Amino acid sequence: MNFDARALQQDGYTVLSCVYGASELESCRASLDRWLDVRGGIGDRNEVQAARHLIGSWPDAMTVWRRSALLDVVGQTLGEGAGLVRALYFDKPPQRAWSLPWHRDQTIAVRRHCTPLAPFSKPTVKDGVAHVEAPHELLERMVTLRIHLDDMTAANGPLLALPGSHSEPSRSSATASPPRRVLASAGDVVVMRPLLFHASQMSDTDCVDRRRVVHLEFAAEESLASGFEWHTFLTLT
Repeated sequence: MNFDARALQQDGYTVLSCVYGASELESCRASLDRWLDVRGGIGDRNEVQAARHLIGSWPDAMTVWRRSALLDVVGQTLGEGAGLVRALYFDKPPQRAWSLPWHRDQTIAVRRHCTPLAPFSKPTVKDGVAHVEAPHELLERMVTLRIHLDDMTAANGPLLALPGSHSEPSRSSATASPPRRVLASAGDVVVMRPLLFHASQMSDTDCVDRRRVVHLEFAAEESLASGFEWHTFLTLT
């Protein structure tokens, strides 16, 4: 695994190859399946397309990222005071594909809404957890790791990225570089900045391959402005 810090700085993303082996992936997928069965009660887990708040709910969310290679990436990028603040799960089951338009990941999970709201905005509650849109100054000190449990191919709805857009004020000002299709193998980890403009393509209609991702968000420090607190903050050590 080679961490290209320069690519992350310039393009806003990079891919770490072969972070997880086949047996680790199988164990992780089986653990998620068991969790989804319990979480959903009854029904077909293949119907599940996303789940929020894995921390404290899915047991392996506490440990799946605690390996030296990933800790080094987060520490090198954000500093040793960084911590995990949110964990999500995405899936594109066969015949139930979805797509996402160009966007930035600007929403964070907090313990509660506070008054005054600034510098945060757009307060919402998702699955019983308070969320706000964070200012760019905070998002610039965050990084996301996406653990790919399946191959991400041209056929199963891959990630699209607009290189360098994390450093631009808007998408319209970041059109110098054409969009890139980001591909990855099972066991790879995509490292990206939240302010990177990205999208998700629809899977091909005849595609039978799933695309499951564990999405982990890290922040540089535990303190937040205006009395706000992270919903969760798990330190690197």
